[in-house]
Amino acid sequence: MTDKELDELKEVIRKDYPGISEAEISFMVSFFEMMQAKTAAYSTVGASETATSNTKNSQGAGNAGGAKGKKKSKADRLVDSNKPSKTYILYASIEQCPVKVFRRIKVPSNLWLGNLGKILITAFGWAGYHLSQFTKGGVEYTSRDNIEESFDFGYGGRAIDEMTVTVADVLPQKGSTISFEYDFGDGWIHNVRVSSVSDEPLRGEDICVTSGKGACPPEDVGGVWGYAQMLDILSGKVDDPEEKASYEEWLGLQEGETYDPEEFDLEIANEDVEDLVALILKGKEDSR
Repeated sequence: MTDKELDELKEVIRKDYPGISEAEISFMVSFFEMMQAKTAAYSTVGASETATSNTKNSQGAGNAGGAKGKKKSKADRLVDSNKPSKTYILYASIEQCPVKVFRRIKVPSNLWLGNLGKILITAFGWAGYHLSQFTKGGVEYTSRDNIEESFDFGYGGRAIDEMTVTVADVLPQKGSTISFEYDFGDGWIHNVRVSSVSDEPLRGEDICVTSGKGACPPEDVGGVWGYAQMLDILSGKVDDPEEKASYEEWLGLQEGETYDPEEFDLEIANEDVEDLVALILKGKEDSR
């Protein structure tokens, strides 16, 4: 990247993230340059090497839960009906969030991991238009499309189709943990832990949010740093009327309205999750 391009990039960042510090700009620039280098390095890999890598990923996915390209029946769209179902209570929280944000979710152990990702996104209140992936023990679990399009955001980690493994495969017992990242730009890390396990079977239709706290941060706010800055300005902790007005306009707040980072409605969260589960069973979850 030339000095001119670097200056232009910094200017774009300053415009998109008002009030951002120079340290934060440097971090974002470094991340951008790292991604560019990664993309350039990957593009030099030969077609045969790429084909070999895809073959390995397909084999790994097949061993984990099914042959690539095999269409799931209605019963298997949500869960792996060939495996027994137990009742899991999962505790998921956003790492380093300036306001405590968590959700407790009841799911069947034979739920496909990819569907858990969709449920987490919905339960927290994310819009769902960014990429996501699970990570555990140096292994990435992401969508088949991400793998096929070579979105190797783990910088060398092994990638497995998230729809070929179940929750129980990666979270076998109480206390097991996994990391779920939503939006590789803002980098929202959700720490997921198994709070309890019951031998009582759970139907997929009975998936629900049992409790929660905190509003979902706004999309594209700039990650935990950007969110913290926004809250400081809106609360008056940082006195900047111009930036406050800018944030209020961006959030769509009307005169007299305020942003409440503690807001959470359990009923709405469960309505959204219920709608999502119904769409998955119909095979239409991508049409949300």
